[in-house]
Amino acid sequence: QAILDEAKLKMLDKQKQEEAAIEKAYAEKFLKLKEAGIEDDGSLEEAKNTELKAIDDKYKKEQAEKDAAFEKQLNDIRTQIRLEGIIDENEKAREQILIEYEKQRAEILENEQLTAEQKTALALELATQEQQALAALQLTIDQQKAADDIAELEREMQQADLSFKIQKDLLDQKAALIQASYTQGLISEKEFTEQMKANSNARSELDKAEVEAKMQNASKIAGLLGGLSDLVGKETA
Repeated sequence: QAILDEAKLKMLDKQKQEEAAIEKAYAEKFLKLKEAGIEDDGSLEEAKNTELKAIDDKYKKEQAEKDAAFEKQLNDIRTQIRLEGIIDENEKAREQILIEYEKQRAEILENEQLTAEQKTALALELATQEQQALAALQLTIDQQKAADDIAELEREMQQADLSFKIQKDLLDQKAALIQASYTQGLISEKEFTEQMKANSNARSELDKAEVEAKMQNASKIAGLLGGLSDLVGKETA
């Protein structure tokens, strides 16, 4: 019988094995009491139940820890998937902030050592910190955009300056060709005068357009620099 009991015990999982061992040990104790003619006053039964409960609590705790570890790993995977799906770096940074504070909120709610009032106070403080973090990120984004806008405008101004220079060079070349044609007798004096006047007018219009473009760009630069200065002021405030 002992061999059969041992074989059956090995077929059980670890918790059941420990519980079965306790049941067996106490069964022997109950038998000894009975053989001695002593009736259990409840103490032996209580002791057995206490040991069984301790085993049950131990394995429940182990299972809860395993479940928590699994849930954390699952959440980490989900978080990684969420972040990998975001291409824009600024949006990804924003999502990381939200994820981090979401995690901290969950930790507060799960903390059994905190009272309801403490959890509420911590949650409010966390919400304030989260808003500050998001505001700081947005300020950094706005500052970078302002700096990028200025750099882009400066690039456009350089291209515009190059364009005006090219057009001026072409007008100068055209004037030289008109002069050469007149010198070689290919055009009349009237044609020469009309063409040179038209070329001069074109040059005047080009100069006027260049001045207006520079004034507009200077105004844009001033506006962008003013906006960037305001953003820097917010950061240092």
